[in-house]
Amino acid sequence: METPDQINKPKRVAKQVPSAKFGLSNNFIFIACILIATFAWLLIKLSDTYTVTYNFNLNYTDVPVDKTLTLVADSSVNISFTGEGFSLLRLELFSNLRQLRIQLKNYVLTNEKDNYYQLSTKDVKAKLSEETGILADNILFSKPYLGFEMNELFTKKVRVIDLLSVSFKEQYGLYGDIFITPQKISVFGPKSILDTLQIIYTNKIELNEVETDQSVDAELSNPIPGLLRFEPDQVLINFKVEKFTESSLEVPIDISEFSEGITLFPKTVKIFFKIAQKDFNNIDPALFVVTPETEGIDLNSANKLKLKIAKKPVYVRDEWLMPAEVEFLIIK
Repeated sequence: METPDQINKPKRVAKQVPSAKFGLSNNFIFIACILIATFAWLLIKLSDTYTVTYNFNLNYTDVPVDKTLTLVADSSVNISFTGEGFSLLRLELFSNLRQLRIQLKNYVLTNEKDNYYQLSTKDVKAKLSEETGILADNILFSKPYLGFEMNELFTKKVRVIDLLSVSFKEQYGLYGDIFITPQKISVFGPKSILDTLQIIYTNKIELNEVETDQSVDAELSNPIPGLLRFEPDQVLINFKVEKFTESSLEVPIDISEFSEGITLFPKTVKIFFKIAQKDFNNIDPALFVVTPETEGIDLNSANKLKLKIAKKPVYVRDEWLMPAEVEFLIIK
């Protein structure tokens, strides 16, 4: 129970001090208001319409294959774009505003005189509109036409040879020939170079552990890229692959071409070879002919003759003989 003195004594009231958390909250609100105001201002500005102009260097590509570009009359052009700030900002961020690629194959070229050609910038404007998303009516070129010179190239049909390196999986191998399509291509270039050009090679191609039929696109190796052009610029290489097995058979040695009597020791020879499994049942000794080699040999002084396979099926490969040579006796 309080005494009278305690009741009459004035009581102290504690003062409240603003917390640091409250101050940070005020700062955050202030910064957020500035950001919102800035964003709103940007939206207003970007919705306005502007016109900007850029200077583009022109890069002419995809020249017609039977021509060569010899002189560029217009190497740069000023292009103005009109549109909302949003569109122009996107143009600034995602476009190359220093270089404009002109793919000549995409345009109608007008031959003004001799070797001088022009293309209308209206056509380029349509392509540029597709790429930038800005309406063609809002794109303005400083020139109505772009001019350049092109000279005709000579042409020649040239055979293609592949530079194909193939390693097969064990027991597998090439079945038949390697086919190149097309076998010859059109080469365009100066006459002095074409006169000496006989062969075009493909780029090197390496295939490993092959066990199935192959169809490979091969690009062509251009020995003088600045002066020669190809049509087409790549070929198709096809070849079949089969699984092979080793086999052998014995055949008589054919001496029917000898004009004088002769006897051999032995009279038969064994042929070892590889054959695709699909052709194994077609093999027959009658399909092979083995004869002695007599060219340049004096039968009177020799005592042995080497043997050769004079005839064999096309589907047989890696063949060899045992024995590789035989003794003989001339019968008089």
